Order: sequence, then C-alpha cells, then structure tokens
Amino acid sequence: MTRLEVTVTLRRDNHVVWKGQATTVRASGTRTGEPSVVAADLSDVLLTWFPRQLPGPLSVP
Repeated sequence: MTRLEVTVTLRRDNHVVWKGQATTVRASGTRTGEPSVVAADLSDVLLTWFPRQLPGPLSVP
C-alpha cells in the first residue's frame, strides 16, 4: 500500500490552506506498480481536487 499526503501552507505564517490524501495498492514488479507510475497516478488524482476540499481520503485503483 502506498499513501500520498499533500499539505499546502501559506509561506508567510504556515497557515494550512489545503490538505489531501490518496492511497493505492499495487503489485510490485509490474508496470503499474513502479514507484514513478504510482507517484504520478496518486498525485494526478489528488491534485485534480485542489483547491476544493476532498470528501475524505481518496482510493486510487
């Protein structure tokens, strides 16, 4: 299982303006399980929500 958490804060005062979390479970040793593919897929899905609030943690197939 891989989980990506993103927190966006204001630089001037560290105020959190957005948070998101996405997880996936993929078999290692496969093309879709390669770390670069997993990272790209999780970040793509997660950041499509920005700046809207997520309904909760996202699950990515």
